[in-house]
Amino acid sequence: MKVLLAAVGRLKDAQEREIMERYAKRFGQTGRALGLGPLEIAELMESRGATPDARKADEAQRVLKITSGAELKIALDVEGRGMSSETFAKILAKHRDSGVKT
Repeated sequence: MKVLLAAVGRLKDAQEREIMERYAKRFGQTGRALGLGPLEIAELMESRGATPDARKADEAQRVLKITSGAELKIALDVEGRGMSSETFAKILAKHRDSGVKT
């Protein structure tokens, strides 16, 4: 199952970028054995909309556009429902095993 990580905002800090690259490398190394990959990362510029609602709408539209070919979309947000890594892994495995390609 191909995985596309679409993130709003660019990593500006070198340490953040290094961490992201390290996790992407680990994903590439272990993901294949689990039927996951390749991993594609798309960083989207933050919106310059005049209001918070306009920014959210613009960013949502661009995320949906870049993920339009994905059969499964999972939105992660700091304000969202929390879950353990194990729970998230089970969700991915369930969809992978059901034949989801992206």
